[in-house]
Amino acid sequence: MVEAGLVTIRVFDKQQQKEFTCPAECLTKSMRYFKDYLRHVVPGSNVVISVQCDVYIFGLLLHYAKWRASSGSLQPLELTPDTALPVLIASNFLGMEELVAAAVAFIASHLVQVAQR
Repeated sequence: MVEAGLVTIRVFDKQQQKEFTCPAECLTKSMRYFKDYLRHVVPGSNVVISVQCDVYIFGLLLHYAKWRASSGSLQPLELTPDTALPVLIASNFLGMEELVAAAVAFIASHLVQVAQR
């Protein structure tokens, strides 16, 4: 498991790419998808991962992960009718159960607005 190392995530979609960095511990606590992969990395090393995902949506997911690790020093993720469904799909794939539940609750309470997007 990577401890105290940084993970660089190269995210790309059809139109753009962007690099994000995150402490390994933050990433593995919030995104189960990466936990098994990072378990086999030498502790303390830095890692680069490539991910195909909408760059903006991945940024939201990473913000959520960092917010959970920040003890309230960051603003929480605010879902919108435009972002709720893509966040739900991506967070489910990455194993972010709490964010999945939040996205489902948001969609349920804003169903008409989400459906109109």
